[in-house]
Amino acid sequence: MGAARRRVLTLGACIASAFVAASAQGAPSARLVYVRDPDAQSCPDENALRSAVAARLGYDPFLLHAQSTMFAAIRREGSGYTAAIKLIDENNIVRGARELRHTGEQCAELIDLMALSMSIAIDPLSLARPRSPTEAPAPSPPAEPAPAAPQAAPSEPAVATRAEGDSREPRPLEHLHLDLGLGPALAIGSAPAPALGARLVGGLHRGRLGAFAELRGDLPASREIGRATVRTSLVGGSLGACYEASVVFGCVVGSVGALSAAGTGISEPRNSRAVYGSLGVRVGAELRLTAALAVRVFVDGAGVLTPHRLSIDGVDVETLSAVTASVGTTIVVRFF
Repeated sequence: MGAARRRVLTLGACIASAFVAASAQGAPSARLVYVRDPDAQSCPDENALRSAVAARLGYDPFLLHAQSTMFAAIRREGSGYTAAIKLIDENNIVRGARELRHTGEQCAELIDLMALSMSIAIDPLSLARPRSPTEAPAPSPPAEPAPAAPQAAPSEPAVATRAEGDSREPRPLEHLHLDLGLGPALAIGSAPAPALGARLVGGLHRGRLGAFAELRGDLPASREIGRATVRTSLVGGSLGACYEASVVFGCVVGSVGALSAAGTGISEPRNSRAVYGSLGVRVGAELRLTAALAVRVFVDGAGVLTPHRLSIDGVDVETLSAVTASVGTTIVVRFF
């Protein structure tokens, strides 16, 4: 009789396991893409995140061949960490996006908030579904308030409201970043000879859009014309509006400045100064070394709005180019 009872119990357990597996397969699912920045490698890995989400839903929602994709990324920001979560369906439409912030060195605490947001985004009905003790995570059951994690309980209603709103009108949050850069540049066409100078630039960026203000200083560049030598230098500023795509960017740039000219080796040498203006474009690429440091390389092309002629003793001897170009590089520091 004991052997028969054991066989019956074993058969029942197998049937129940098959039913649970089938239910999990039919439940909402997504592929998981999880990224940690180099300065956030101390954060829990993908297996820990999977386990945390599975503990909240009662099943593992991350399948390799799921139609939707859940993107999760963690980066270090100042004295804490920021996690970006985004759910994209099979039509490449964003169905939910959120950023979570945690202050402190314990990055593991951010995983619980990520798991909560991700489980709601993948399966919104999970909030209304009763959870069995086996579904609760072993270290900290979220079904009952625990003193060890006081912030998890009050944050659930707010996260649920945001997730439901995102499903109707997703609005990803973007940070506003401030950049400050400095580096050398070589200008061609704005002087009688190629001129070496420097650029000091400050920029604001939000998502793919950006704007910058730049100070420019070109060292004197000279050219011999007969027995005389003409020399010019340029100091000015620029404003630009940019669009960034991955590591490359393009900008529309307007510049204004003061062009100084001098002649030597002539009977009556003198110095003169004139307004300099140009309008053009800038293209470049950015190599990010860390979260706060990058190297930026750029090439400018512009049309001069204020043509200039250089004269010696009242005779025009040189006409500066109506089209200028420059190439440069800057070391950029990002302030969050």
